[in-house]
Amino acid sequence: MTRPILSLAATGLLLLTAAPAALAQQARPACPLLSTADAARLVGKPVGAQKESTMGAAHYTACRYTADDKSPAAVIDVEVYWQFAKMTYDGYCKGAETVTGVGDAACAAIDTVNVLKGQTVLRVRVPGMASPAWRTKGLDVAKAVLPKL
Repeated sequence: MTRPILSLAATGLLLLTAAPAALAQQARPACPLLSTADAARLVGKPVGAQKESTMGAAHYTACRYTADDKSPAAVIDVEVYWQFAKMTYDGYCKGAETVTGVGDAACAAIDTVNVLKGQTVLRVRVPGMASPAWRTKGLDVAKAVLPKL
């Protein structure tokens, strides 16, 4: 009686460990999606460094573009979520303004544009830029990155 239960538990464990491996294969690292030159051109500010975020997780990657190697302040953040996309999008867009003409759905809130494309959410944040300029810049970045997802 103990062996079938252990066997069932082992099978369940194998199934659970296979899921993250499959998700890792779907991962789309954020940094290769936008070069520093393109980021600078799109936001209209110099970009000296591109760095994969240490905050990356099993369901998303992030890339931070900064003014230079010594500056921690972001010029722009680009995040890509590929797991729980609709739930992530709905969470970020709750109470946000709907934006049309980009992706399957999009919203803007504070300094961030969130775009749903299939099973992926693209999140573009342009901190420190006056509204509505940040929205225009965020949408420009989203439109440049979306075809690469």
